[in-house]
Amino acid sequence: MAEELEENIYVARVGENMVQYVTFLSHDLVFKYGLKESVIVGSIDAKREDETPDQQLSRSFRPNPEFRTTLNAFIDKVLRSSEGLMTAAKKQKDGYVYIIDSEHTLLKEKSPRRTL
Repeated sequence: MAEELEENIYVARVGENMVQYVTFLSHDLVFKYGLKESVIVGSIDAKREDETPDQQLSRSFRPNPEFRTTLNAFIDKVLRSSEGLMTAAKKQKDGYVYIIDSEHTLLKEKSPRRTL
């Protein structure tokens, strides 16, 4: 089973505002190497007194387009380096790869999985 990622939130002052950045990097890596924009999943505004963390996230999360580019490049590199996946892709010829996390409704409904 794959290791579960834990998101971390780092607070930074940007001009007059406090911004919270979301990343999957560990505290050790961030404090050792810094937090590059390419590994920031997105940002969220400060939590209001009357809202839950989920409401805060729904209201103010802004995805970082640079992270999406980095993630796509990483997935492409990993997939191309896997001989088994490349062989399967050549047999399949056409199709999609879906990334589904544990929050996805397909997993909650325990839908059957298919190999592409």
